[in-house]
Amino acid sequence: MLRSCLVLILCAGTHAFQAASLRSRVERRQAQPSCAAVDRRSAAQLLGVAAASLAVLSSQPVEANTEAMLAEPTAGFVSGEAARAEFEKKQKAYKKKWRKELANLEYATSESESLEAIITLTRLVASEGNLPEGIRKMDLDQVYKRVQPNLSKDTRLAFGQLDRLVGKVTSVKDLKGLDE
Repeated sequence: MLRSCLVLILCAGTHAFQAASLRSRVERRQAQPSCAAVDRRSAAQLLGVAAASLAVLSSQPVEANTEAMLAEPTAGFVSGEAARAEFEKKQKAYKKKWRKELANLEYATSESESLEAIITLTRLVASEGNLPEGIRKMDLDQVYKRVQPNLSKDTRLAFGQLDRLVGKVTSVKDLKGLDE
C-alpha cells in the first residue's frame, strides 16, 4: 500500500515537473537557447509533491524492535566462545608465518632466498586451505610486482603456481554441489 502511494505521488510529481519544464523550455528557446534553469512555478510544484510524499510517509505507523535484551549470553554463544578463541589463536600464528615469509620474498637478496620464500608460502596456503584472515591476494601481487624484475624464470614459474593456488582458494566457490 505504502509503495503504491509513493509511486503514484512520484509519478504525479514527475509529470507536473515535466509539463512545467516543457512549457519553460519552449519559452527559454525563444529567449535564451542555452539556459537550463528551473522556473519558480515548477520548483514550487516539485516542493509540493515532496511535502505530500513526506506527509504520506510520516502518517504510517512506526514499528519498533521491542524484543528484550538478554541478561546473559545464550548457551550456543558460550559454547562457541572456546572455538572462536582457538580459531583466532591459529589465525594469529598463521598470519605471523605468512607475513614473515612474504617479507622474506620481498627483501630476498638472492634467487634461492626468493624461491625458498615462494615454496614456503605455497606450502602454507596448501596446508591451511586459505589465506589468513585480513590478508588479500592483492598484498601478494604488490610484493611480486616489486620483485619480479629480479627473478629468474624458474622462480617466476614457482610464483605462478603460488598465484594459481591463492586464486583458487580466494575465488568464489560453486555451492550447487553442496545441496545434493
